Amino acid sequence: MPSRLTVVLVSLLLATPLLIFWLWLVILPARVAMLCPEGCQCETGGYCVDCSCTSLKSVPLIHLTNVRELKLSINNITLWKKDSFISLTELDELYIELCGLRTIRLEAFSGLAKLTGLFLAGNGIENLYSAVFSGLVNLKFTNLRKNKLQNLHPDTSSRLPNLQKLYSVNNWGLQTPTDSNFINSHSLSSLYISFCNFSSVSVETFANVSALECLDLCHNKLKTVDINKLRALPKMSKMYLDGIPLHCDCQLQELWRWCKERNLETIGWALKTPKCATPVEVKGMW
Repeated sequence: MPSRLTVVLVSLLLATPLLIFWLWLVILPARVAMLCPEGCQCETGGYCVDCSCTSLKSVPLIHLTNVRELKLSINNITLWKKDSFISLTELDELYIELCGLRTIRLEAFSGLAKLTGLFLAGNGIENLYSAVFSGLVNLKFTNLRKNKLQNLHPDTSSRLPNLQKLYSVNNWGLQTPTDSNFINSHSLSSLYISFCNFSSVSVETFANVSALECLDLCHNKLKTVDINKLRALPKMSKMYLDGIPLHCDCQLQELWRWCKERNLETIGWALKTPKCATPVEVKGMW
């Protein structure tokens, strides 16, 4: 017959997994709630922290160490200082939209080596330093929609070896340089720059984005696109030109034939086809 002590020890061993699980269910939420920044909402496990619409004026200090998604949108955060997110080494997505953000200091993204999505739409950013995104080696998607960008340093993306999509529409003052590359990236596959201020595209504009597959130029001031500027983009499969005052001459006809031969998709998100604006004889024609 087993002794009473043996029975007690066996009972404890059998109950330990259930006890640990019960403690985990009770203690973890309490710990997350205790470490959650004031006014913010933190999901169980501490993987998502939502501080949107909380009247923040700076990035809050977050003591949770497993945060994967941080939302700081619709606040009044106008400046990102150096090491603003240094403790959030597991962060995967960062949202700071509609915050009036104007300045991002160098090394503001220190520690965010795992970040894949950066959402900065609806702010007041005018310029970006060439090294501002240094350290974001796994970043795949950046949204800069509806800012006040005047120019984009071509090396802004050169330090992002895995960047695939750059969304920079509705930057009404954004122009292309006339004597240098618009952007340097060997990984970028989709570039959305509609509703900007592009009036011309030089030979150098897209000379250093050889992996580009999708180019959205809708609603710019371009009148034509020289086919010679696109032949260096062997992977191109989508090019959107809706809303551009196209001058339909022989040069543009050559571009159109090139698009047809390569079966390029030319109808964008608005489901509208590019049309001729001039000369008057073909105005409105597809």
